[in-house]
Amino acid sequence: MAETADRRMSTRATGVVGVAILSSRLLGLVREMVFAGLFGAGRNLDAFLMAFRLPNLLRDLFAEGALSTAFITTFSKKIAVEGDKSAWRLANKVATLTAVFMSAV
Repeated sequence: MAETADRRMSTRATGVVGVAILSSRLLGLVREMVFAGLFGAGRNLDAFLMAFRLPNLLRDLFAEGALSTAFITTFSKKIAVEGDKSAWRLANKVATLTAVFMSAV
């Protein structure tokens, strides 16, 4: 019975992450359409996109890359072994460190 609950929770968490990534992709498409409408094709858009590349790369790495995959796995194991409170402490630490690192950049 507990295994079924764990599986349901894991499936739900996976679904939430999947919806978040899909939403991110759709909003990225809208962003590109707005940029094209505001800047048009030319040097201004090129300069903006070059300046935008590093923050966007960091978002890709932290939000949609290895960190999110590793975090979900670790978070799920932490819940199973040590309980919810310990897992949420881990989530808080990871979110804080990510925010500090991103602010520094």
